[in-house]
Amino acid sequence: MSDEMDEIWELYADDGAQALDAMEAALLTLQEGDAADPSVQIGALFRAVHTFKGNSRVLGLAVVENRAHLSEDLIGLVRDRGVPLTSEIVDVLMLSCDTLRGMLEETASTRADVAPEPSEVLTERLQEMISACTARLEGGAVGEGEGDGAAPAAPIPSPLDASVFDVFDDVDDTDDAGDGAGPEAAPLDAPADPDAVTAEDAAPSPESAVEAAPAAGEAEPKPAAPRLCDDPTYRDIFIGMANEAIGKLDALLAAGGDELGAQSAKQADQLGYAAGQMGLDDWQARLDAFVQQIKGGGDASADIPVLLADLRALLDRGIGASAVPSADEGQDAAETDVLAAMQEYYGAVAELGLGFAEGSTPDPARQAELADAIRALAVADGYVRLDAAATELGAAVDAAGYRRAELQLYEELASIERVKPARGGEEFIAPSALLETWCADHIYDVLGELRKILDKLRKDYDREAHFAEFERQMRFVYHACSHFRMETAAQLTMALVDLFSRVRVGGDMPDAMLTHIARGFLDTLELVFDALDQGDTPDMEAINQLFEEASNACFVSSGLVTARTIEKRLGLPEAFHRVLSPESVREAQAAIDEKLSFYIVRADLNQDQAKAEAFLDWIGAGEAKMITNVTVFTETDVVFDFLLASRRDSSELVEALATIDASGKNLSLMQALAAGSEEDAEAAAPSAEDVPTETLAAPASIGNTIQLIEMIGEMAAGQAMVQHMLSAVAARDLVHEIELALREAGVERVDPTVWRALRDRLDDYGDAITQVADAEAQLSEQVTRIQEAGVALRSRPAQALLQSLAAFVETRSRAQGCEARLSSEGGDITLDQTILEEMRAHLKALLTMRIASGTAPTRFHVAVLREDDGVVLTLEDNGGAQDDDAVVAEIAAELAARSGSLRVATPPTGGMRFHLMLPLNMVVLDGMVVRVSEVNYVVPLESIQRIQQCKPADVLTISAGGGAQMLRLSEGEHVPIHSLHGANIAGRPATGAGAAPAPQKATDERIYVIVRSASRQIALPVDELLGQQMVLLRPLRGVLSGMRGLTGIALLAGGDVGMVLSVSRLQAA
Repeated sequence: MSDEMDEIWELYADDGAQALDAMEAALLTLQEGDAADPSVQIGALFRAVHTFKGNSRVLGLAVVENRAHLSEDLIGLVRDRGVPLTSEIVDVLMLSCDTLRGMLEETASTRADVAPEPSEVLTERLQEMISACTARLEGGAVGEGEGDGAAPAAPIPSPLDASVFDVFDDVDDTDDAGDGAGPEAAPLDAPADPDAVTAEDAAPSPESAVEAAPAAGEAEPKPAAPRLCDDPTYRDIFIGMANEAIGKLDALLAAGGDELGAQSAKQADQLGYAAGQMGLDDWQARLDAFVQQIKGGGDASADIPVLLADLRALLDRGIGASAVPSADEGQDAAETDVLAAMQEYYGAVAELGLGFAEGSTPDPARQAELADAIRALAVADGYVRLDAAATELGAAVDAAGYRRAELQLYEELASIERVKPARGGEEFIAPSALLETWCADHIYDVLGELRKILDKLRKDYDREAHFAEFERQMRFVYHACSHFRMETAAQLTMALVDLFSRVRVGGDMPDAMLTHIARGFLDTLELVFDALDQGDTPDMEAINQLFEEASNACFVSSGLVTARTIEKRLGLPEAFHRVLSPESVREAQAAIDEKLSFYIVRADLNQDQAKAEAFLDWIGAGEAKMITNVTVFTETDVVFDFLLASRRDSSELVEALATIDASGKNLSLMQALAAGSEEDAEAAAPSAEDVPTETLAAPASIGNTIQLIEMIGEMAAGQAMVQHMLSAVAARDLVHEIELALREAGVERVDPTVWRALRDRLDDYGDAITQVADAEAQLSEQVTRIQEAGVALRSRPAQALLQSLAAFVETRSRAQGCEARLSSEGGDITLDQTILEEMRAHLKALLTMRIASGTAPTRFHVAVLREDDGVVLTLEDNGGAQDDDAVVAEIAAELAARSGSLRVATPPTGGMRFHLMLPLNMVVLDGMVVRVSEVNYVVPLESIQRIQQCKPADVLTISAGGGAQMLRLSEGEHVPIHSLHGANIAGRPATGAGAAPAPQKATDERIYVIVRSASRQIALPVDELLGQQMVLLRPLRGVLSGMRGLTGIALLAGGDVGMVLSVSRLQAA
């Protein structure tokens, strides 16, 4: 199979897994009841299954597509028809998700459809659930009016009076049929698969539907449930409706016009809905079949007379009379094998078709006799669509009409064959083989018709009908290709159908390129079939080339491109062919869209761990984006070639590599690439001098940056202290102070002239001090902004760490002779650079240990979570048990010295899980400064829920809790009190005598700061609120590191030291 097919199957497996993951996630959320708006999850569920179904259809996986289609129908009843999402529906969809996942794995491995037998249980359950939900929808209004099932007392007391009958009274005011509201509505964004099971095959037969309906109010379903058609009053009303609808159909047929199909389908759909409410399954099935024929591009002028004849026959037979045997009769009669019985009629059907084709008129009596015989077989087993096909076969009057009826007959029989395999012997003629043979015999007519349709699609009129006919004719091409076992051509057919359907949904006309591809496909196919007719070998190379073009166009329209496209646009060397994964393709396309430059860098770092880590850190820091890498075997060593994308030009890239490897022996730029246009994809890659440039200044070293930011933080703290001192000086009244000082010194009176001169000088001095204080305040604001910018510069998203770890895992695992991948979450969380560097070292040590273990993992997952006082990283893998405790013990000791921790667990599903926690470092914190006794504390502003003054009567002491106290905030709302008085900063609850401050009077009120972490609240009693400040958090060191209720310390504006509280630790303690 071609390289392009390999890529398409990879995309199918990747997208299918993502769709099923989304389906499972939505089901779990709905099952647990966590969804705030269930409709959002139901919509996501529908989209996931719809995507999976469409992907299966493009590759011709009929069985997989059918199971997904049934699941989509069931979800559609919940989303569009208001069916309640019960636990039974969720269970069936869970089973469907598991089954589809197994099918995905099998089809991705075998690249062929699965056998239908293993999933028949799922099919039956889905069909039963759909039938039950549909029955409840159609019978819901009746149940309300009927009560216990007795006949109504008044002539028309049922709600049907206002629902079904009014529909016909207002038929001219209703919307057109096919608006997606009915059960037959289906999405338009994917083509109908030639092998898809029809709605008739998926639904139960009329007799089984009647037998399955229990009588209202009875425990045992022996007697049939009463139907409205059994009531004479309702029956007479429906007869009037039917006659009125027949009259309107006659009028529409006589008038003709462009709207004949839409208006006739509208009338049939309305009458079919009324028939369903009445319980007339035979009427509803016939009318629904007509609506589907019209929607599928049928000829209304030919189909309406057949429908009118059938409706009049149903009227003559009597309303409520069933065309199928009763339940008792059905128990005694053996089920007819319609496929086996049809064997004797195939020859007669073909002979009549040959007569029409040669221009002769077959005997009408013989034609009617053949059609009646086939109809009898169809009616006996309840195959409504087969019955309709046989009716059209008998009504055909020319070659075109007979050919259409013959094709429909074979299609319906093939659908029956797929869901009910025949039990014939070696001489048995399969309907699917007949269908393929028929399509192959008429392929030239089909190709000619498709060329006409392509011309019509480029015009503005009646485009929707042309799209539907294009899809129908392409199904014939698919069957013809399948007849000659041309798998690639058959898949290309469905890929083109899918591509045209996407254009159809967007309401556009096919562009010139798409039309060119389709015409080229039709021309090449005609040559292929000519060669087959002459006994020659067809030119399959041209077919494969067309398939590549169409598949590329198809996936680009979905926002995807193939690996082959990227290889051509970048001019990648041979070593990079067939190595791009779907994720790498997406990364490369995103880099092309960003107009980045591409380079191939060779790295020989197997013997230099320090340089290897520096190189991966450089990539992870955002200097370059790694697309993929390949292993290169030289004469003596094994090296790696990295495909990178960067905004740097070639000289800047070489300079950056030189900072890691000054000698240039271990890191070297091998080639500079440029992304060519799609039209110029085959052009040679330019030299390094021709690569587009965009200057990006080299960043300062990490160590110098951290030192600089720490100096800015100290400057900001000192500046705040100076501002505080200047403000205090500016607030002093020096004239008044001197006057008091002179009086205290015994100076009774100062010469007024001297005093006036002295006071003027002091006022001038005070004004100058005030100006300095104002200028200092402005300077302080600027320093604060510099501090915030510095901390922001020092902070980086966790993705910088996670990206480098992913590259590290791939490189390290390949060096060990295995393949491993790392996924992650929490990459958008911003962390201090020192925390990232420390966590990087610990995680790399753990990853190296696990990859080198006896049972090396193939999958790693890292999750990053930031709390108010620290960072938590979780590393999980699917490898074997841990066998190196020395590395774990060393990391745990290093984290403990930093007030962090390391926990190791073994999940029930296998593998290992490591939890690493490290406290925050050098964070600018917006907090509320409070005083408790003589100590200042900083409470993080984001943790404060409210600040409240409470009376002593609001404090309740719990004697059974060892004297613990609770604060009553309001009626029924109490929170525990944690006192910060004295040495109690580790978070112990406030208890009676020793912990609380000095006793208060009964009338005294006290300030409480209510804080929250996660879902818990605590109340902190404070003596004074000193105001809101932005402070620089510093880690605890020395003896302070043992104080578990604190995050760190901070230098406050007045020069005092504030203890920064950790709300989560207070609660935990």
